[in-house]
Amino acid sequence: MRSSSQKKMIPMPTVLQLAEALARGNVLSGSQRHEIYRFVRDMTAPSSSFQVGDKVSKRKGYLFPGEIRAVFKTKAGLTRVVAEADHIDLQGMLHIYAPEDLIMRAK
Repeated sequence: MRSSSQKKMIPMPTVLQLAEALARGNVLSGSQRHEIYRFVRDMTAPSSSFQVGDKVSKRKGYLFPGEIRAVFKTKAGLTRVVAEADHIDLQGMLHIYAPEDLIMRAK
């Protein structure tokens, strides 16, 4: 049984149908556009080159300097990275990121 917090993966035919509707000039709802964006992002994301021990920072938004603690695949086959904050104010905090959300920093 699927928990309500799990995201439902959009099936490939649905993405193709939405893309065809867009190509025909149809207007898509915000949620439909988001599904296409998410699908394309997930399918074109570079494979993670992060390794445990690498020093990283969050690419944009709030600051999160940290060190990689784990790299794994979700049930959906997406790569995720666990970073542990190494800043004194955030020390010990763990966050899970998609690889494209992080950048390498000097050790």
